[in-house]
Amino acid sequence: MTRPRERGEDTIDLVLGNAPGASTDINARAISPCLKEELGQTVVVRNADGASGAVANREIINSEPDGYTLGLNPATYLTLSPQLDDLGFTTSDITPIAEGWHSSQILVARSDAPFDTGEELLEAIEKDPGKYTVAVPGPTSPKVFALNLLADKYGLDTKVVPLEGETAQHRALLAGDVDVTAVEAAKQVKPFLDDGRFVPLAALGEERVEWLPEVPTLAELGFPDATIPDNRWGLYGPEGLPDSVVGTLEDAFRTCVQDDDVVDKIGADFVTMPFSDHEKFGQFLTESEANFKEALESSG
Repeated sequence: MTRPRERGEDTIDLVLGNAPGASTDINARAISPCLKEELGQTVVVRNADGASGAVANREIINSEPDGYTLGLNPATYLTLSPQLDDLGFTTSDITPIAEGWHSSQILVARSDAPFDTGEELLEAIEKDPGKYTVAVPGPTSPKVFALNLLADKYGLDTKVVPLEGETAQHRALLAGDVDVTAVEAAKQVKPFLDDGRFVPLAALGEERVEWLPEVPTLAELGFPDATIPDNRWGLYGPEGLPDSVVGTLEDAFRTCVQDDDVVDKIGADFVTMPFSDHEKFGQFLTESEANFKEALESSG
């Protein structure tokens, strides 16, 4: 059932599946003023967090296909989460518009942890299965998928602790409530790494993080079957958006993703180049959904 709209007809709702303060929230608020200027319409960023993006996506999918209710969320909310839990939708229920940015995912610990490197962490987990706690942003995030692969394929069992978003993860790690946290290698975690409170241990993707070149991947540490793709954020609407609406939104998004002020706020390391239009983004979603399905089936 579609949420009643309490807005003027010139207002675009940008619905996020994350809590305030998360990477998605900060990035959406960085780009929304530019979208407002490009489209000549008010853009309201609204958090509808819960169930790893499912609350937001159900609202988006059930909205009128008129371009006034859009999502700007990690692609895994569409390609992975519905396969980890029966959420009632797939990528076929949305209209892709464009990809905006991406980020790798990393494991980090406090500076006083009993392990200083990814190798030491994985050795500790192997020695004491189930002892170490790892915070994740929700029960169906791609970080959970990576940890499950470590357990299923290599016997490296951890206690996965789902929390409500990145801010809660940071707080839990700082307080010593968890041993490790799995987060986006994005601008929000960088201050903790720069001042030494957090130590990066391993990259969960297939390649090292460009701005953390000294941090090895899980594959380099000997666990190639536990790697996951970078998280990619895209703009999308419900199924059936008219081509003219998609074209208008894609053009505005292209301009804003490349705007100097927006890039500075998001961080140049996290903005996707070259720009991925609706066709490329749609192809990525389809392929990613199939790849996750195959990986889940092979992991049993």
